[in-house]
Amino acid sequence: MNLQAKTAVISLFVTLGILFGGLLGYQYWFVQKPLEHAVRSTPHVQIKQLTIQHDRVKLVLATDREFSLASHYGELLEEIAPIVGKRQLELELLDHPGEELEAAWNEMAFGVREGIDIQRYSQIPQSVAQVAKARNIQYRTKMDDRFVYIELRQKDRYMYQVLPLHKTDGEVKNNG
Repeated sequence: MNLQAKTAVISLFVTLGILFGGLLGYQYWFVQKPLEHAVRSTPHVQIKQLTIQHDRVKLVLATDREFSLASHYGELLEEIAPIVGKRQLELELLDHPGEELEAAWNEMAFGVREGIDIQRYSQIPQSVAQVAKARNIQYRTKMDDRFVYIELRQKDRYMYQVLPLHKTDGEVKNNG
């Protein structure tokens, strides 16, 4: 191999090393560290998994009993959104539902989904309340311009549901 070819190959590897090193450094200092700081500043949550890719960020959070979906989730999203930028954010909250809360959610899900689909949002708290009272479950519902938040609690068990208000493309549309 002549000297020019060796120089070209070495230059290629040095350039690739600098580019990938810069990318990894950027992700660490300007995405990962600020996300970790934002989560640490939110009470009652801790990071279980953080995956950063060029087009998406996946964040899995463990919550404790004191975490309030209605109070803390919106604040957390507001802090995280500017850090994530244009990447798609997948935010997953680990809850501890148990069989009773799962059964209750399965029972109330029809009324909740129907309320979202036909845009009768006042039907959502009624559907949740009806099932929750019958099963002696504490609940909270909240809605903002993007999501419906439902929090169910029974003894040491808790369950969170964050449902989008607006359908995304690719879903079946109500034509009747």
